Amino acid sequence: MSGTWQELALGDVVKLEYGKPLDGSCRIETGAYPVYGANGPMSRSNKFYYDKPSIIVGRKGSAGEVNLTEPKFWPLDVTYFVTFDDTRFDLRFLFHLLKSLDLPQFARGVKPGINRNDVYSVRARFPPRAEQRRIVGILDEAFDAIAVAKANTFTNLANLSSLHAALVDAAIQGELHTHSGESVDSLLSRIDEIRYVASNKAGASPSIASQKSNPVGRPTLPVGWAWEPLARLTTRISDGVHKKPHYVKAGVPFVMVKNLTAGPGISFEEVRYISRSDHEEFIKRTRPEKGDILVTKDGTIGVVRLIETDTEFSIFVSLALIKPVLRELGSYLRHALQASCVKSQIIPQGAALKHLYLVDLRKMMVPLPPLTDQKRIVAVLDVLSERVRHLELIYLRKIEALEKLKSSLLTQAFSGAI
Repeated sequence: MSGTWQELALGDVVKLEYGKPLDGSCRIETGAYPVYGANGPMSRSNKFYYDKPSIIVGRKGSAGEVNLTEPKFWPLDVTYFVTFDDTRFDLRFLFHLLKSLDLPQFARGVKPGINRNDVYSVRARFPPRAEQRRIVGILDEAFDAIAVAKANTFTNLANLSSLHAALVDAAIQGELHTHSGESVDSLLSRIDEIRYVASNKAGASPSIASQKSNPVGRPTLPVGWAWEPLARLTTRISDGVHKKPHYVKAGVPFVMVKNLTAGPGISFEEVRYISRSDHEEFIKRTRPEKGDILVTKDGTIGVVRLIETDTEFSIFVSLALIKPVLRELGSYLRHALQASCVKSQIIPQGAALKHLYLVDLRKMMVPLPPLTDQKRIVAVLDVLSERVRHLELIYLRKIEALEKLKSSLLTQAFSGAI
């Protein structure tokens, strides 16, 4: 490190000035100046409070978030804005420095906020202003390249997701039809027979009429296929326990929405546990088993997971459990329920937290091919899904590596290594 660098307390370099409230009537969409909240611009106004480019630091709410400002702006009272001696210090150098300090670590309280004295006590090294500007030039060029690389990676992820969805749609609507002349009629007869027996033993719904004619607005299916309500293809569609259970440190896993959205399967990594006695009580109504399907029905709606584990677990009310009449139907339905022609039938209910009601889930119409076509579809889509997950992991690792590169560059910059 050059000997011309100085170690200073941030309080000797910057001042964090309090933002000011702004009456809502002064905020207009077409205003000339941005109005900054804790995590960046949130509205506009024809009034400005400060007339020099600065840095906004979130004081409350998104405490510690750091954003550059436009030349004239209004900082709200949930923010600090930075003032400094611009003959000695470069604005963008200070911006990169504050970004590197992980300011959210200073947030305190029930509604976390940052005390500026905690920030002032941090010590950092500062080169002469000309050297600051040289470092800024290197960082800005590197960060611009990283931003482009990240944007391209996110685009690739989105394209991959769109391609996967399109291929699932094509398969479920008959593009992989074998043209064997086989009809779904024999399969439906077998399903109805099993449902009839189950209805006498466990209260399953009675036989449901087929809809071989194409429902209005639904894609036309190959000859031998049929649109069928999900209820006809299942012995039971129910949801999990309707009350918050008593959690224990170790016991039977209790699966919620977050355990389905954490990855491609059912995640047990951050699962909560219930007692064996509570589990035995809960599964009298809803018992998840290998080959069944879980669907998220509250909040994040429509995430589908096939149960492929023998691990015992119970589920919360936010999840629906679908029990296929035939075990071999499960693998096909896992893919079918993710096709747009099926998912488009989901109409979330509720004002704030959205819900999918079981009655609507039971009515959902699903394309049903003969078993030969089902097996072909499952074989193709299983391989496709695995390859998509592999590529997604590569892209996500690349994004993570790019973020680590930014952190590394900042560390080098403020230690005098670049």
